[in-house]
Amino acid sequence: MRQVIFNKGQTLYRAGEKADRIFVLLNGEVGLFSPLNPDVTHLRLEDYGTFGETEVINGQLRRFTARCLEDCEVLEMAKQEFQARLDSTDLLIKLLVKSLTQHSVMMTPLQAQQRPNAA
Repeated sequence: MRQVIFNKGQTLYRAGEKADRIFVLLNGEVGLFSPLNPDVTHLRLEDYGTFGETEVINGQLRRFTARCLEDCEVLEMAKQEFQARLDSTDLLIKLLVKSLTQHSVMMTPLQAQQRPNAA
């Protein structure tokens, strides 16, 4: 795991890319953008938000593009390290993580903040 600083406007990953890392946002704000409507923020993440984990756990390509809406400080963990940590935890935690990631894929984000991006 490593701590990384990203600048406002910098892209952390793009929709369609291989999911090889998960992220914890320590400071700042990150927006997730759908390839179907890249001018609208699908979801805004703030301090201590996690992102990128669903595709890593489910072995999928990235569904969204993640971009910094302001300067950000992020913890970045490689898929292999995350998987090793998950493998070493107890069965209940493994099942809960799997269930939560499956639910997040199935849910339509009606609660997501969909706002036009500021220029």
